[in-house]
Amino acid sequence: MKGFFNIYKQRYDYDCVLACVSTLLQKDYAELFSEEIIKKAEEEKGLSVKEALDAAKLQINTDYWEVFIPYEMASSGNLKRLLNGRRAIIIVPSLNNWNAQHAVYWHGETLYDPSNKQTYTWLDHLIPRTIFIFNEILCRKLDYF
Repeated sequence: MKGFFNIYKQRYDYDCVLACVSTLLQKDYAELFSEEIIKKAEEEKGLSVKEALDAAKLQINTDYWEVFIPYEMASSGNLKRLLNGRRAIIIVPSLNNWNAQHAVYWHGETLYDPSNKQTYTWLDHLIPRTIFIFNEILCRKLDYF
């Protein structure tokens, strides 16, 4: 994995997916997302990872896997084996917005939470609902954008 990279934080309450996609792609919000998309994320209390990737104008449907995690399989050991050093956007329960979901970014070895409020800091603390695991060939290409 690349040594130094930018970590993009949320600008609003419900743009965590946009911040995670910005971190994955190493491009600022302004380069990836129109004001219309950012406003939509706030009005609709979030966007899906697929919507954010589409809004970033990427056609990478075959370069990531969407994995649904049953609660009983969500232990940190199982999660680490599943992620196996790959980059991922992980959908978890929000720590800040009641009955809402939140996205965090896994950089292969380290967890980054884009929230400016209460954050997740350890993979062991997550109760993942869905994980978007990115193909490392794609991610190596993205390192050079």
